[in-house]
Amino acid sequence: MVALCPDAGIPADTLKYDKAVKDNHGLDGLWKSTTSLVSVSDNTPIELYMEFKKLKGTLIIVNKSSRYTAPLKASIKNNKIYIIQLSPARGGQDSFLAYKYICSADRKGNLVCNATSSENSVSFNLVRVK
Repeated sequence: MVALCPDAGIPADTLKYDKAVKDNHGLDGLWKSTTSLVSVSDNTPIELYMEFKKLKGTLIIVNKSSRYTAPLKASIKNNKIYIIQLSPARGGQDSFLAYKYICSADRKGNLVCNATSSENSVSFNLVRVK
């Protein structure tokens, strides 16, 4: 994944950091990246979603009408949210590398996540979808 516009305007409903770390239910729900992301392999756009319940979740990547999923596990330590993608996101014959995410507050109090894989890193904000 590569960010196209990492400093693009943030929607008003971007997840606020203080609500996300309030308790083990702060991340509950479906979240979507507000940053334009593309696949490293072919520069096609992707949509990134994370769905959580009690700090356990699923990563969902939509790319070229295909859906890729991977399990997620989150923890809150030292005022940061750590999310581990437990395996590559798989769908059909392809997959997306596993990432580790470290999320904290940006200067406006919104939740910003820094994602790192063995080949790439990217930052993005999350907005609640439902």
